[in-house]
Amino acid sequence: MAAALAGVVACVGGIGTASAEQGSHVREIVRAYVVDRAPVDALAVDVPALSSFEEAWRESGRAEVAIESREGQRFVGSVPLTVSLLEDGEEIKRAVVTARVKAEAPVWVATRSMSRGTLIRESDVSRERRSENRVPNSMPSGLDSIVGFRTSRAIAAGKVWREEWIDRETRVRRNQHVRLRLRHGAMVIDGSGRAREDGSVGDFIRILNLDSKREIYGEIKPDGVVHVSY
Repeated sequence: MAAALAGVVACVGGIGTASAEQGSHVREIVRAYVVDRAPVDALAVDVPALSSFEEAWRESGRAEVAIESREGQRFVGSVPLTVSLLEDGEEIKRAVVTARVKAEAPVWVATRSMSRGTLIRESDVSRERRSENRVPNSMPSGLDSIVGFRTSRAIAAGKVWREEWIDRETRVRRNQHVRLRLRHGAMVIDGSGRAREDGSVGDFIRILNLDSKREIYGEIKPDGVVHVSY
């Protein structure tokens, strides 16, 4: 009769260890290993049947399960693992097992197609949930880091925003219509203007005030509004 496992899943790659209940089958142990490392919002974790491992485990009666994953492995989508059975430290069976993890993550998505150099407005960005294995590593941190900037390349509708698709060097371009904001004590006056030159966040640029037709100077803020001081 097969004896119970020692209750520890050894990780050959040194990534860590995962505990398992006595008497757990190999498939359950592998699944526990994956679940422990999968994203918190994982929707499903599937491990294929490991019939040959189960048979070898029962025949041994005192084998341990060793699981090795690649360093930096993302536990989303197809997750390859090397699973081994060890008896008295000797390997009696070894194979690559592919687990599948379905998870979703919130992303920023382009609502329309845009050409390079297009000013990104709030209506151009929507919040959606997508399969996490399709989420880029360079996704912008928030809406404020997308809206008001310009595209560095052509973007197709429905694409998940990437950091490298956003031109952060030039915040305002020459002849672009901009919002003006004048602060004088507690008084705040908003207006509109046209940029006379290119500028980045923090730059002071010349602006034509469309109301007074006067040329003034203002500082470009991160939201694209040009702050004017008198």
